Amino acid sequence: RPALLWWALRACALPDGDRARAALRVGAAVELLQTCALVHDDVMDSSRLRRGRPALHVSLAVQYGASSTDPFPGAAAVLAGDLALAWAEDTLAETELPDPVRRRVRAVWRVMRAEMVAGQYLDLHGQVTADRSALLALRTARLKSAQYSASRPLELGAVLAGADPGLTRRLAEAGAPAGLAFQLRDDLLGVFGDPSRTGKPAGDDIREGKPTLLV
Repeated sequence: RPALLWWALRACALPDGDRARAALRVGAAVELLQTCALVHDDVMDSSRLRRGRPALHVSLAVQYGASSTDPFPGAAAVLAGDLALAWAEDTLAETELPDPVRRRVRAVWRVMRAEMVAGQYLDLHGQVTADRSALLALRTARLKSAQYSASRPLELGAVLAGADPGLTRRLAEAGAPAGLAFQLRDDLLGVFGDPSRTGKPAGDDIREGKPTLLV
């Protein structure tokens, strides 16, 4: 995500010192937002692994000897995710930007943040609804991951470069299929991937009845 942001900046303008520093900070904010999303997602899905290691709530349960019914590990992990979100907001707010650029960055950020939450909601809602349409699966994939994994980082990079709205929109649109492909491949790996290579259990999405194109 930060790499896409950086290369969108490079594609639209040569990054001078101020722009480069701003891009690094905004990229860091995006990563902190991603950290929040992953920690919360693991708690909501009761996932035990993340990137080949115990998920945060699992690690906390082991550290404190908590039972499977103890609410502490999950609650503490949610707080850690909240802290990552707060740090993301602080990092973005403290980034020095010209006022017109700041307003555009904040506008993209607000949309990206809302899309991420809406996608997570659809992911959860899909487990308790009979809707198994491809349309719902694609909408969930776009909102939960594709937008903030590719389209929005590209858009942020273009905005930081001072690109005009037309070019900014085209870059964001170019990222949409790449972000969707990323999520669809992740869905495939979540079912058929080798956990020793993917770093996460196989079959969780199928067992939970999540709205993916595979189900």
